[in-house]
Amino acid sequence: EILVNAAPQVILDPLGAGCVNNEPFTLSGGSPEGGTYTGDGVEDNVFYPEVAGVGEHIITYTYADTNGCSNSASQTFTVYALPQVDIGNDTTVCGDETVVLDATIPNTPTYLWSPGGETTSSIEVDSAGIGLNSQEFIVMVSDNNGCENSDSTTVTFLDCTGLEEIAGLQTFGIFP
Repeated sequence: EILVNAAPQVILDPLGAGCVNNEPFTLSGGSPEGGTYTGDGVEDNVFYPEVAGVGEHIITYTYADTNGCSNSASQTFTVYALPQVDIGNDTTVCGDETVVLDATIPNTPTYLWSPGGETTSSIEVDSAGIGLNSQEFIVMVSDNNGCENSDSTTVTFLDCTGLEEIAGLQTFGIFP
């Protein structure tokens, strides 16, 4: 007599999506419990989004019962890229000038600038509150997938009057 055992019924709940810079996480949602997960970026049942890379990845859950019969189920996990934000190189301008820092990128609904707390895609920067000095500006952007990235730049304001300080000079006169 030959006994044929049925393969176990295996279920894997939907896994969802995340950003490429998310922390690694232990996979779950496979049933019955006690199986193993495999796929791109999976090691010891832990998913590493940065290792898997941007794109759609098939994650498979395999379970073997006490009879040695096994079955598997698969779901897709999508890894999203970070928004690529660039507000330019460090800039030096005269103290009476204004600089526009523009972080506008598609599919990016939220921006947060520091200092200042502005939530627009671009800001105008002048020497008010900074003086003839340097200030670093940072923008944090969050896209429609909830992925966040930032960029920073330093703006330096200079005295461009053409009048230099002369050591030891107490007074001077200007004549027509």
